Amino acid sequence: MNRDAVAIALLLLTPPPASAAPYRMLVNDGVGWTTIGDYPTQAECAVEAAAYAAKYSIQAGCAAVGAVQDYEYEKQFQSVASTCASRTGVRITLMPGATLDYLGTTRQQFEFRKCMTDNGHPLSR
Repeated sequence: MNRDAVAIALLLLTPPPASAAPYRMLVNDGVGWTTIGDYPTQAECAVEAAAYAAKYSIQAGCAAVGAVQDYEYEKQFQSVASTCASRTGVRITLMPGATLDYLGTTRQQFEFRKCMTDNGHPLSR
């Protein structure tokens, strides 16, 4: 067996880091959903979620990591947009997918776009 084959075999057998896990367990203890852990398969996550829910008498479930990250980003985007709208006097309409429409004077729109950019959510318009 040559060195390249050994290196490739080691790379393939090395488990991915925990952040690369495709499923995330979430629990709801009455004050909102909280992330508990990441799992490599949906089946493993579902078994752990069921055990956790039974042990602590709370809701628990699994979601794809990408879906959880998208949800968290959209929630943050909406919060920032609402804050910036109230600061600048712009009227906004929030839509799914971290998108929005906004209406105001030219100055208000400029201030709103600046606020969004300053808070990590630059607008393309």
